[in-house]
Amino acid sequence: MATAREAIDLGSVGGCSYYEAHAQLALAGALLATDGVVPRAEIESALERAEQLVESIEGRALSPRILEMRGRLAAALGDARASDRALRQALDLYRAIGATGHTERLARELAS
Repeated sequence: MATAREAIDLGSVGGCSYYEAHAQLALAGALLATDGVVPRAEIESALERAEQLVESIEGRALSPRILEMRGRLAAALGDARASDRALRQALDLYRAIGATGHTERLARELAS
């Protein structure tokens, strides 16, 4: 988490929106991977910031990852329906941009 926070700071200060967005996603992922209570507000904040950055630079390649992380958050919070919906949307976007590795990985997960 410390490394993700450092990367966020560096990306922000350096004006590297794409890298800051990546770092926000890394932070969200690290927060989701911790044991115990899910820090929902902090994860949502990281995902919202990543989404703002993606919109500002039209970096749509990160959009499916944001949706996937939203699905993972919903699952961690016990909302299976919202999780499934977000993960399926992410899968559609992965397909649309030709991200075959992510498409295969997520399709396998959703099929199981």
